[in-house]
Amino acid sequence: MIYEIVVYTAQDEKTADAARESVRPMIEKIPGFRGFMPMKGAEEGVSRADIAIWDSLAAAKRAAQIVGEKAEFAPFLGSIAAVSSMGHFVPQWPIAHATLPGMGIEIGRFRLKPGIDEATARAAHREAVHGFISHQPGWVAQHMLRLADGTYADFLVASNQARAKEICAMWHGQPACEAFVAMVDVVEMVFGDAMP
Repeated sequence: MIYEIVVYTAQDEKTADAARESVRPMIEKIPGFRGFMPMKGAEEGVSRADIAIWDSLAAAKRAAQIVGEKAEFAPFLGSIAAVSSMGHFVPQWPIAHATLPGMGIEIGRFRLKPGIDEATARAAHREAVHGFISHQPGWVAQHMLRLADGTYADFLVASNQARAKEICAMWHGQPACEAFVAMVDVVEMVFGDAMP
């Protein structure tokens, strides 16, 4: 996989965030897309860094061409004051090293209810994570996984195990999460700590 990292300065903090969020669904539909992590500066409110994950370097370059050419992306591009850097990278360590020792892990295994297809469930999971779960203190990363036995898993990484449990308890009763919760039957949930 290729990690595309773009560091830039936004024209205006609120406008930039709204513009970026508006193009997220379009970016996710570009062939070769694997994931997206938007970040903002810890010291300067208008500083931004976006990490997009692609199947290959060719897919990443094709995506950049699509974003630059399609009119739908113009408001987002117009919200950027200046690009500091843009590059494509591959991990030098196994992905597991991205999880630091002591971080909390949750693995929630579930089945899709009858009549629910995977694409619909993934879209609802993405909305729940992007719309609510990822905004909670201590949240680090989250993925929906398909397992070999036909079940699925919600894989969450948080700052510690206690925080992982607290975040998982927030799925119920939240409007942003209710659609996904209604689509699944939980098989089991386990929690643990990342090891060195």
